[in-house]
Amino acid sequence: HELCPQLHRAGFALHNMASLDNITVIGACMTATHGSGDTLGNLATAVSGLEMVIADGSIVSLTRDKDGDTFYGAVVALGALGVVTKVTLDLQPTFTVQQDIYEQIHLEHIHKNFNAMMSAGYSVSLFTSWQDECIDTIWVKQRLDQQPPPVPTFFGQPLPPNPDDPTSNVHLTPNAVPGAWYEHIPHLYMTDPLLPGQELQSEYFVPRRHAVAAMSTIISLRDVLKPVLGMSEVRSIAADRLWLSPAYRQDVVSIHFSWVNCTESMLMTVLVRLEEQLDPFEARPHWGKLFAMSPSRVQRYYERMSDFRMLMHRYDPQGKFSNAFIDQYIGKKGLPKL
Repeated sequence: HELCPQLHRAGFALHNMASLDNITVIGACMTATHGSGDTLGNLATAVSGLEMVIADGSIVSLTRDKDGDTFYGAVVALGALGVVTKVTLDLQPTFTVQQDIYEQIHLEHIHKNFNAMMSAGYSVSLFTSWQDECIDTIWVKQRLDQQPPPVPTFFGQPLPPNPDDPTSNVHLTPNAVPGAWYEHIPHLYMTDPLLPGQELQSEYFVPRRHAVAAMSTIISLRDVLKPVLGMSEVRSIAADRLWLSPAYRQDVVSIHFSWVNCTESMLMTVLVRLEEQLDPFEARPHWGKLFAMSPSRVQRYYERMSDFRMLMHRYDPQGKFSNAFIDQYIGKKGLPKL
């Protein structure tokens, strides 16, 4: 929201961004869950260096080139290693992006052509309520200096009118119009970021090989989802080397849920059902959104979890930066679990 326009004016760009333009850089990097695209790592993969104040008050500086594996463990740390005071990000020359939105593509086409559809742009997102046999909209973002120009039809579906509503507090990225990367990689932006949101959110990451099967399973829960689901988004993320990233060493597909008309306690019943259905597909939850999964189940998906606990013990042996969530899902005070 503040950084990107300055980068653009100086002739630079980030490779990826979150769906909302008011997400903080360090918050997105600490959870490794923002940004999408078949060949694109999440925003945290742009971090090449960081500085943090650790529990004893000293300053630790880590870089990708100098610190290797320790660096990959520290980038996605959920705030458990210390207070990050500086990050160095990989930049590239500024570029132009165009977003085109296609409507009502039948799920049969999605299942048969999933890989082709998700690779059809710089970043591609599917939006659906799971209530019928069609994906409501597919948002295709093209980087115009590297990819062919957008096509007027997508698997037989034409472009609809621009959906942006200038009277709304939430504005969608303009459709079928080229623009600066930082204005068109996000899906939407808030005219007033301080206004409270009216929804709860959950998100699950499944290995790319399980994506179509996981989507088919979610469709079977449409009656459970209908009373509480506002909209769902499906997107892809490339593999990375960050220990606590849901894309660690494997390409993944994210399935996001925006919940409405429910309290957090009401939602937990729905999440238990949803997570039971997604269990065969190795679904791991977004670190910063709502989920009902047990700590043992979450931990089994992260092969470097014990290494991360050792990293916590090195930088914060007394658990000063820990909290109830870290204690429960990572480990009490960072001490290795035997």
